[in-house]
Amino acid sequence: MKDKPIPYAKDKDMNYENFIATCPHCGFQNIFNRVSDLETVEPIGFKQVICLNSSCKKQFNINGDLVSENYVYLIMDCYDLLKNKRYMYCILNLCQACEMFFVRAIEVKLIYQPFKDKVLPDDCDQLNDLCKKLHTKIKDYTFENLKRIFFDLYFNNKVFQSVESIEDYIDTIDCRKNKIPQDAEIDLYPNINARELFRKLKLTKINELRNHVVHKYGYRPDKLLVERNLENIREVIFGLVGMFQIKHILSYLN
Repeated sequence: MKDKPIPYAKDKDMNYENFIATCPHCGFQNIFNRVSDLETVEPIGFKQVICLNSSCKKQFNINGDLVSENYVYLIMDCYDLLKNKRYMYCILNLCQACEMFFVRAIEVKLIYQPFKDKVLPDDCDQLNDLCKKLHTKIKDYTFENLKRIFFDLYFNNKVFQSVESIEDYIDTIDCRKNKIPQDAEIDLYPNINARELFRKLKLTKINELRNHVVHKYGYRPDKLLVERNLENIREVIFGLVGMFQIKHILSYLN
């Protein structure tokens, strides 16, 4: 007699930290932490798991994870945080999402797009070396530093056509975080939609709000302030992602 096939979870949800799946055997809602339970932060295409319900403990399969950037998860997680009135955590998520977005966008412009365009040789060792070099340079950068590098690369439409030009930019990247476009310069940007996104990005104070929240006095924002910032950050980041085609890194490696 053949063994019965192991069933798949039908109801599932995902966020930055967890994969949530309803056991097809007992109906228990399992919250699998990506690091502690699933032991991976990669998207789950397929994985066999055991129900966390102590009276069940049966095997089932999970799949269909979203291939989303981490900053997307953090932004979307804010809607559940809002529902639960965890307004302080919304601000933390939004600021961290911006910083993750800046880092990914910088990586794409300096490393992954040149790799896809064959500017870098088809050599993962060199790609990894450049990534390591870049992260060593920017690991202590603040929100403002990262934002200014983003502006330098994308507002100025920097294009890198040699390994030497990429290495030179990374070597001198500290000089690039000292300038941000003036309002008059943004007004002259040729694409009107990008112009508006750049204006909103320049004006965002989410990092200052984050600093107030984590300060020793623990500033508690209200719902209106959080909703306004959530919609603003979502519009700016998702808009810039679409405008400049900043894709998941897998798109550049395949």
